[in-house]
Amino acid sequence: RLSMSDLLLTAIADVADLPLDEAVPKILRAALHQYETNPRLTAALEAAEARLPTDHDVMNRRYSVRDGMIECLRNHGVADPKTAAADIIAMTRGIVMTALSAGNVNYDALRARTTRAALGYLAYRAD
Repeated sequence: RLSMSDLLLTAIADVADLPLDEAVPKILRAALHQYETNPRLTAALEAAEARLPTDHDVMNRRYSVRDGMIECLRNHGVADPKTAAADIIAMTRGIVMTALSAGNVNYDALRARTTRAALGYLAYRAD
C-alpha cells in the first residue's frame, strides 16, 4: 500500500501535461484517498505527527510533496507557486480535518469543496 506522500507524488507526476483545472482535482483526489480508505488511522497519524517531535523521514516526504506541488504550479504558470502550494496544502488540510472532526464525511462533496477552494484560489486576481 502506498503512503499518502507516494500517492501525491505519483499524482503530481501524472498531471504534468494536463491543464491546471484538470491537474488540481487529480492531485486533491490523491490527497483525500488515504482519508477515504482509512479515515481514522489517517486522522490519528496526522494528529500524532502534530504532537510528536519532527521525524526526519516524514518531513523529507512532506518536503518532497511540497516541492512537487510547487514545481507543478510553476509549470502551469502560477504566479508565486511557493506561496500558492503552501496555501493550497493548508486550505485542503483545514477543510479535510474540519470535515473529519464533524464525522460522517461525504467524500464526493469533500473532493468538490477542496477542488472549488483550490481552483478559486488559483483563479483569483487581486488586481
